[in-house]
Amino acid sequence: MNRFKAVLLTASTLGLAMLAPLAHGQTTPAYTFVDLGTAFNLTAEATDINDAGQITGHTYDGTNMRAFRITPVNGTWFQGSGNINSLMALVTTDGTHPYSQSLGINKWGELAGQALGSGYTSPQNAFFWRTDLSGVKLSNVHSWAFGINDNGSVAGTIYPNKGGSLETIWRLVNGSFVATTIPRPTGSSGGIAQSINNLDQVVGYFDQSSGATIQPFVWLPAPAYGLPAGTTILPTLGTGGTALRINQTGSIVGHTFVGGQSQAALWTPNGSGYSVQNLSGPEWLFSSAYVANNPEVGALLTVVGTSRNTFGEDRAFVWDSATGMRDLNTLTVNGPQASVTVAKAVNKGGLIVGYYRPVGSTASRSFLLVPNATLPAATAVPASPSDLSGVNGSNQVSLSWADGSTDENGFQVRRSADGVTYKQIGWVAANTGFFTDNFEDQSYKPAYRYSYRISAFNVAGYSTGATLDVVTPGVPLAPSGLVVGTYSSPLRVRIGWRNNSNTQDSVVVERSENGGSFAPLTTLTDSTASSVGSIVYYYDAAVVGNRTYSYRLRSHSTNGSYSSYSAVVSATTPRR
Repeated sequence: MNRFKAVLLTASTLGLAMLAPLAHGQTTPAYTFVDLGTAFNLTAEATDINDAGQITGHTYDGTNMRAFRITPVNGTWFQGSGNINSLMALVTTDGTHPYSQSLGINKWGELAGQALGSGYTSPQNAFFWRTDLSGVKLSNVHSWAFGINDNGSVAGTIYPNKGGSLETIWRLVNGSFVATTIPRPTGSSGGIAQSINNLDQVVGYFDQSSGATIQPFVWLPAPAYGLPAGTTILPTLGTGGTALRINQTGSIVGHTFVGGQSQAALWTPNGSGYSVQNLSGPEWLFSSAYVANNPEVGALLTVVGTSRNTFGEDRAFVWDSATGMRDLNTLTVNGPQASVTVAKAVNKGGLIVGYYRPVGSTASRSFLLVPNATLPAATAVPASPSDLSGVNGSNQVSLSWADGSTDENGFQVRRSADGVTYKQIGWVAANTGFFTDNFEDQSYKPAYRYSYRISAFNVAGYSTGATLDVVTPGVPLAPSGLVVGTYSSPLRVRIGWRNNSNTQDSVVVERSENGGSFAPLTTLTDSTASSVGSIVYYYDAAVVGNRTYSYRLRSHSTNGSYSSYSAVVSATTPRR
């Protein structure tokens, strides 16, 4: 199937998809990917979505950060030819707070976040925006607001004199906000109130004074779930954790620390408190859950968040009790060349928002996932492609492979510069056996070894993949960042530099004495030649006092070529 087909998002397509019956064993619900960053033409991070489909977050144009709210009209997030700007409101605050950031939205379209001073430093104040987007500063001291409920109550933190934090709830009383501090347990030095539901139940975490652990908590204004009113430390699966969101039925999500890694967690009321569940599987190194929705009657609870797989790649995930944790990148019928990395929120209808980074960009872009599509069902990952080969071109590598399966939904293309950590650089549609890497991330280097991995995927996950090392043509990059220093006891000169080629098999060090001609000093073939990216050193002990020594280096590649010379550095040895 074509992963890159265009889909018109309207109320009719959304409603039909959510109501249409699915043939068991034949298809599985899937998503249409909407790149909100393209519509904004700004760096943007979507942070929350309400059940009406209103989206909030913040944009950044290189100078200004502004909170935003998008309101769909007639069931669509676009007007005209993909124009979203007429539906988006950029939030302002006041003269002393030129910047703003929004982290939560309630059903009325009211927002909670921060008003930020120039340079995103002082003053930083918790802020509340009404439906008409007029603003209210919640605190006159350094503070943050993270969550908001449908009553307009806000959860956040105050930092008196920028010291230890106070977990705080702001409630509307007679038209004004009144702050209440959440009691913390003995031994806690501070913490964050992250989320508040419509019962004014709050979750977050406490820092321990010893610094050993971070403890998740729930605060209840009245007895509930078999717990008394007040603060309760939630159970964990290891050494502490963080509670990030509580929904209207008391389900809590966040993460606990297991074996030194965070694992997405779900806390469920059990009549005598809470039980905790690890949402991750063995294929995920670590993960965190950000939101559990308030599902329709009869629907499953849906949790979204971010995770990192064994390849070191960050992936947005969706979880429910029927299918477990699944990579959202395998559940979209279209999508960006880069992977979707962070899912921040999901609403009652299953709409998901978050952000990712396009290939070759350091800026985040917001996305919306609409559950109006299907993909072929699968209970096992597809077979891996085979016969992977690569051809060098002008600043590009063309890859081809043999399709080894009939049940893939597409292929994922990864590249690594060290053979260990891979980064996704593209998706390819099913039944396709080629991809050209144009190095859109500007990482191309001559005479450099790149490792590629091509994996087939379907809704069950990714195949192991076919791998290939490709060495680009040309001469290697010269060593850079040369530094030099002298020592008197024993007398010697230390030269430091950074290697820039992973195909070099040696580094040639040349030396000049008192302005004379350069001559080879030594050829290094140990770790000082093979280490790439970090600073390495060589000590020249064949020197005498009160002489000026100059050094230059060049790399030799396994393809037989030499780099150009590095810059020259000089040092004068101490008089003896």
